[in-house]
Amino acid sequence: MQSFLDKKDEKDAQAYICDILDLENVRTRNIADLSGGELQRFACAIVAVQNADVFMFDEPSSYLDVKQRLNAGKAIRNLLGEKTFVICVEHDLSLLDYLSDFICCL
Repeated sequence: MQSFLDKKDEKDAQAYICDILDLENVRTRNIADLSGGELQRFACAIVAVQNADVFMFDEPSSYLDVKQRLNAGKAIRNLLGEKTFVICVEHDLSLLDYLSDFICCL
């Protein structure tokens, strides 16, 4: 897992992101050994450490408990910038409300 983070970390932010997403204790594990929630948080971390103009997340809160959902929301919300956008598909309306400036319900 650590080698993937090292390859993708374009912002030198993996320590900060791993702290928010509570991944510090699993950084040395193989990806195949991660639980569903750990894998979901790892996927969010891989996206969050990269440079992009648009970040897209599909159900980032799946497999996460309430505290982890809030932390994932914080990590995703921190990606926003003047020229940086986040698009998120989510069924958890409370997380969506926290993340969003604009919401489109379908």
